[in-house]
Amino acid sequence: MIRIFATAAAVMLLAMTAHADPVPREIIGTWCLSSEYDGKAYYLEAEAGSDCNGNGGNVLVIKSDRYNGHEFSCRFTEVKAWTDRGELLNTKQMAAPTVRIEALCSIGNDQWREMVVLALSKGMLIAKNGDN
Repeated sequence: MIRIFATAAAVMLLAMTAHADPVPREIIGTWCLSSEYDGKAYYLEAEAGSDCNGNGGNVLVIKSDRYNGHEFSCRFTEVKAWTDRGELLNTKQMAAPTVRIEALCSIGNDQWREMVVLALSKGMLIAKNGDN
C-alpha cells in the first residue's frame, strides 16, 4: 500500500514539474550587473564570451532550469511566465517578457528558498525580490 502512495506521489510531482512555464528565451543568457536602485537590480546582457570580470564578478547566468551567480546556484522549483503589458520592451513596444521564479539556492552547505521576478525592459534585465 505504501508503494502505491509513493508511486502516486512521484507521478504527481513529475506532472507538476512538467507544467511549469518555460523561462522566456530572451531572458536566458549571461547578464552583468549595471546598477542597483530602489530594491531592484539592473543587468546588461554580457558580450559574447564575457563573464563580467570587469564588473567585480557581478554576473547572473540564467538557464532554463537554474540561475547562478558569484559563488551561488539556484534550481527552479516553480516558474510562472507572462508578458507584462505595462512594461516597455523597447522604445516602441509595450509587453516585456516577465517571469517569477521560485528557487532552492545554495552556497556550499547553506541552502535557502527565494523568489525573484525578472523582466526584460529596454535591453536591460530587471530583477526584484518576488516578495515585494
